Amino acid sequence: MSGADRRRRLVVAGPAKRDAATQAFLEAALIHPSIDLHVGRVPADHMGTYLRASDVVVLPYRETLNSGVLLLALTFGLPVVAVDAPGLRALTGPEVGRTFAPDDPAALADALVAAEALPRDEVAAAAAALLADRHPDLVAERFAGELRRRLAGEPA
Repeated sequence: MSGADRRRRLVVAGPAKRDAATQAFLEAALIHPSIDLHVGRVPADHMGTYLRASDVVVLPYRETLNSGVLLLALTFGLPVVAVDAPGLRALTGPEVGRTFAPDDPAALADALVAAEALPRDEVAAAAAALLADRHPDLVAERFAGELRRRLAGEPA
């Protein structure tokens, strides 16, 4: 079955804001036949289930400094679609995902189609390389080294 013929499902999981627009979306999602809605905190031991069932992970943040869900999605080798924001841009390069302008639904749709078309084995390899460079031990070592240099009065 080609990607165009395959039935798609949207899984919305996680806590929701209480603003009117979000509540309107949730009400519509409850009755939509292709949307599975799981509002509330996702227990850590359920995240793997959601991610293994996913083809693409969409990060709905309008702004962020970083994202644990982004890193987790990359750990599973999944393509990511995220808002084009500084905190996400470095980890959503063209080899692992796509970004979109936050107020442009057409750009989101285009990013979803483009991310779904990415070869999964290439995404997984690129994600592994990105994550290897950001392994907590390496980041801690770099931070400590830079801190030691600064405390010793050496230039950055």
